This record gives sequence, structure tokens and C-alpha cells, in this order.
Amino acid sequence: ATIDTRTSKIYYTATGFSGSFNSTIVDGTPRANRVCWSGIAFTDNLHGMAGSTFGNAVRTTDGGKTWSATNPPLKFYFLTLNMNGLKDGSNLVRISLLDTLNHCHIFKTTDFGDTWQEETIPNQVTTLGISYMQFLNGNIGFGVGLDGYLYKYSATTDVANTNNISPVNYSLLQNYPNPFNPTTMISYSIPKSNLVRIKVYDILGREVITLVNEYKQTGKYEVEFNAADLPSGVYFYSIHAGSFNQVKKMLLLR
Repeated sequence: ATIDTRTSKIYYTATGFSGSFNSTIVDGTPRANRVCWSGIAFTDNLHGMAGSTFGNAVRTTDGGKTWSATNPPLKFYFLTLNMNGLKDGSNLVRISLLDTLNHCHIFKTTDFGDTWQEETIPNQVTTLGISYMQFLNGNIGFGVGLDGYLYKYSATTDVANTNNISPVNYSLLQNYPNPFNPTTMISYSIPKSNLVRIKVYDILGREVITLVNEYKQTGKYEVEFNAADLPSGVYFYSIHAGSFNQVKKMLLLR
């Protein structure tokens, strides 16, 4: 990307670095009389995102020929440090940014900026920031901190089973223990990679929490539900993965 007040451009090519490049003008909010696109991430040849140094996020669906504004992960000024996209069909894009207090945040989106989910990061990363990140899959990645240290990311709330037997069917198991107080484990299996959503509802059908909302590889998983702040009673948990949907009941008993 180039920086300029009026003609900020993002360059793209279909022939590689040794081939020819085209550019498109992408509008954004100027900072110090310039618009700078400081982070770019693609999930395939056509779909990608870019973030600016002054609170802008844009996306493309045609390989960078045209760009449109999307919802930023913060509703005010932020400085994009880095972006990373996974080319595994999940459309998962992460952005590392600094807010107005120079605190680092890492957000992820699977719908190119319509919705965002903030990641949990160590306190030292919050203070110093991640200048570069690279992910092997949705749950394992590495980042280089502005303090010069290398950090490893691994999901702790949704852990894959260590056995090597791939499931042949979708399944949602009964939570264990049940009744529970205040934590319980929910296990599920997916026979092929898919976007997985697991949500918990109260007896009136109101959503309590989303436990899982991301693209998962084939495997067996378990996720913890902590109901420490909820009253005793009957709750329901549901899974949606591809065309598979199932609901089960659990009991929180103080």
C-alpha cells in the first residue's frame, strides 16, 4: 500500500512478485494528512481485508480490485499493527491493533468485519503490542511482540481430543457432570471441517453465552461452561455445524 492524502492505493497482482501490479484507490481517514493501510490479510485469491493507521477497516471480494468499508473492531481511532488470514475455508481473519491509550488488542472475524470477537492476550502483550503474527490454524499461532519476545497462542477454552480416531458422525454428548456447580464440560464431534456454533440458553429461551463460534477441523472437542454468575435451574445447550443441529438439557444445582 502507498500513503497519500488523496490517492492512497493498495496494489494487487495475479502474476506474482515478478509479474505486473495494478492498484486501486482506497479511501480512509487521514492521519497527519495521510492515509496508510498498514495491515492486509487474504483468506483466498478473492477475499481479504485491510486495516489503516487511523481507525479504518475495508474488505474486498474480487482480489483487491475494489474495496468497501466494514465495521472496525473498535468504534474509534485505532492503529493497525498487523493482520493475518487463514486459507482453510474458515474466512478467519485476525487483526492486531493499538487503541487510543496505546494498548494492544487482537480481534478475529469470520465474516470479513461484520462481527468481531476479542481474543484474550497476556498483560505484557496488551501493554507492548504484537507487531507480527502467523497462525497454523484457528487455534495455534505465534506472534512477535514489540518487546522482542516471541509469543505462542493456543486456544484454552475449546480443546481437541488427543486420540487419532476421526469421528464418522456429528455428535453432541451430554454434559459432564450433570447436575453441575458451577462448571461442566460439553463434548462434541465433527466428521468434517465446518463452522461450529455452541450456545447456552436459559429456560425461557434467552441466549446466555456463546461457547464456540469458529471454524473447526475434523475431530473430537470439549469446551467448558462456567455458570458461576448464573442462578440454579435448567439450561439448554445447542450445536450448529453445517446441517447438523442438536439441543440438550443440563441442570445447574447450587
